[in-house]
Amino acid sequence: MIKNNFIISRKGQSQVISTILLILLSIAAISIIAGVIIPMVKEYASDTCFETIGVISIDKASEYTCYNSGEDQTYVGIERTSQDVKIDGISVSLRGSGDSKVFKIESGKELVGVRMFSSSTPLVLELPQKGGIKTYVFESVGFNVESVVVVPISSGKICDSKDEINLNLCNQNE
Repeated sequence: MIKNNFIISRKGQSQVISTILLILLSIAAISIIAGVIIPMVKEYASDTCFETIGVISIDKASEYTCYNSGEDQTYVGIERTSQDVKIDGISVSLRGSGDSKVFKIESGKELVGVRMFSSSTPLVLELPQKGGIKTYVFESVGFNVESVVVVPISSGKICDSKDEINLNLCNQNE
């Protein structure tokens, strides 16, 4: 009889040990997964481009967003929402006829071939203020511009969020 009690108590110990080992294995697996996932989530959450989604867009309703083939000028109205998000600049890509040309607009800087709509000479460029619209004139691109893509620049990084439009010809009768 004593033999049977000893065997029964050993079976009980092996179940307790295997349960404790399973718990320790689960804790180790969770720790390893958390050690990998938490830094990835922190990096994604600190990405300033995530905040810029939808902040910059092309003013599609404006008659001043168009291509003037006679003067080889492209007019692009860019609007900014009233969200409090820091934008360092705007990347504007003019596309057409199998070509493209990218301009990096930054506040306070001049850019050859780009001017503000309100000026006939190249001046220091300005970014749209919160809730505002600025129209830029791109001169002598060298090809017929068919579409425009605008992308915000944040912390020196060109973001993924973009807005795109197929351009109409400007009303050249005015």
